[in-house]
Amino acid sequence: MADCWADMLQHHPAPDEPAVFTGFPPCSGHLMEDRGAQQRPLAAAWITEDLLTEAISVWSRLYQRRITRQEAIDMLTNVKNLGMAIYRIAKELDP
Repeated sequence: MADCWADMLQHHPAPDEPAVFTGFPPCSGHLMEDRGAQQRPLAAAWITEDLLTEAISVWSRLYQRRITRQEAIDMLTNVKNLGMAIYRIAKELDP
């Protein structure tokens, strides 16, 4: 195991070389399981899988068709942006 860590520390990836591990060398036994979750921008980190599932369920019923993940993300983002706009206007109007 020590050799495994030594090998990892000696290898410095070039700036254009993609990272292939998350801090543990493959031989360490610490494996990350890729469950196929789609990546979202960090600005959308507040959209949890539970919230996304709930939004898809609610909006699918209202639209009477299956809403895609991307549509649900767009809808949630739009609702958040509307709320932020209302908040900023209310703050400006408050003496």
